[in-house]
Amino acid sequence: MEGIFNISPDIKFFECLDNMISALCINRIMVTGGEPLLHPQLLEIINGIKTSNISITTNGTLLKSQNEWKNLHKKGLTKAVLSINGNSPQHLLLVETKKRSVTWALNAFQNQIKNLINLHKAGIPTRVNVVASGVIMEIQDAFDFLFPLSAKHFFEIRLLELLGNVAGNTNSSQEIISSIIKDFNAVPIKAYRRDGSSRWLQNYSCYNFIFSAASSSDFA
Repeated sequence: MEGIFNISPDIKFFECLDNMISALCINRIMVTGGEPLLHPQLLEIINGIKTSNISITTNGTLLKSQNEWKNLHKKGLTKAVLSINGNSPQHLLLVETKKRSVTWALNAFQNQIKNLINLHKAGIPTRVNVVASGVIMEIQDAFDFLFPLSAKHFFEIRLLELLGNVAGNTNSSQEIISSIIKDFNAVPIKAYRRDGSSRWLQNYSCYNFIFSAASSSDFA
């Protein structure tokens, strides 16, 4: 699939997309990027997709108002997925590939939180992905930060495996996932596999919160 910035939402594009959806029996479309929130015609793209299950994947650093999210919801957006891997603006600076200022990081971090709030108010189901990379303490800090927000704004938290070991003084993703489950006294409550996926997801309950871990391990 082409990056979103190569998409021009004209009649030809949507005719091609409709043909693909019909021929391949596609019932779910994920709009990703680059950063999809930067696309000036995002509303038109969402509106033109003819399927009942449309999600968007974003880092959430570009703020959308409650009304903007509501408009996307009305046009067909059914779910938002935000990637948040830390609990501070400093962490954003560490993971950014571009050189950014401290001011940018402060604003971007606040925008991530505001977007979670606005998505909840707009009635859009939301998931936060946390990638299990880096040192275990950083992931624990991210979970400590996200759990109270999840309780208030009703979003799912998913801990994702990053295949292979991360360079530097780090643990493998599977070691991090195992440590998080142990340290939070997480209790497995449900294992399931998404349609079309070979990977199992395991739901865990801890401190009255629920999160899921996605990995190559077979939970069945």
